[in-house]
Amino acid sequence: MQTAYHALEDAGHAFFKPQSVQSKHATFIRSKQRTGVFAACGIDGYLIHHLDGGGLKTPLDPAKTWATEVGNEKDYISTRVSHQLNLGGPSFTINSACSSGLVAVAQAVAAIRSGQCDSAVAGASSLSFPNFGYLYSDGLPASRDGRVRPFDDEASGTIFGDGVGAIVLKRLDHATRDGDRVYAEVCRHALG
Repeated sequence: MQTAYHALEDAGHAFFKPQSVQSKHATFIRSKQRTGVFAACGIDGYLIHHLDGGGLKTPLDPAKTWATEVGNEKDYISTRVSHQLNLGGPSFTINSACSSGLVAVAQAVAAIRSGQCDSAVAGASSLSFPNFGYLYSDGLPASRDGRVRPFDDEASGTIFGDGVGAIVLKRLDHATRDGDRVYAEVCRHALG
């Protein structure tokens, strides 16, 4: 939630600035209504290991069970961000294992190109808890020596990491027109 908000804030889309004129306010309201969220998230080990399942273990308290599920289940990440930040565009949680973050970006680009939304927050998070460091186990996808060597004969697997990131995507011509900060282009013609 915090990372998505910071991405929107950095892009100039997180809140209405009081010094803005009325026409800018109308543009801002429209952009919030047409901002999508495409997000991915790993399993919540913190809930399982530290909170021992939290409210999920108290079925006689439906409100606590519901709040625990919505606040922790990875399937709710995109709709929760959309709801909490009052964003009205499409909202999709992506799950494609290691490629989830990049697939979220690709789906956000496709939604902007097809006109489903004018801008989109795309991101992913994965935090290991408890984190015991790097452990190799024969037969699993982890690299024998803790190194990743894509397309190399010496490749023996992958490594997993922890992190969270989000970006705001928008058509370049619209971002330029609106005076948005532009860090990079996804593809010269991908967004229009």
